[in-house]
Amino acid sequence: MSAALIIAIVEKYSTKPVGLDSAIFHDLGIFGLDAWELFSDISEALPVNFEGFDFKAHFPNESDLFPNYRKQHRPRITIRDLCNFVASGKTWQAFKMDEATMTSNQPA
Repeated sequence: MSAALIIAIVEKYSTKPVGLDSAIFHDLGIFGLDAWELFSDISEALPVNFEGFDFKAHFPNESDLFPNYRKQHRPRITIRDLCNFVASGKTWQAFKMDEATMTSNQPA
């Protein structure tokens, strides 16, 4: 249930096909205010707590002149990671500490 809902929410912000292994910034190109609104929509739709999430570490903002250049320096977050996070019932900080739950936690 939550995977389909998360994919539906993400599809509002991406013109590219969205799958479980799609990385929000790296593959779908979602960053800045769109990424912020995406996470806000997920928070409104599902019982999640993004406490401890370092937004700047994962997404550049609109004023970044070369957002694609910086992709290799940012951790990947896939749709599957978000689904696992929601299923965990943990805060983002607690979920992130359990590195085994992340499918792609290293920068590309």
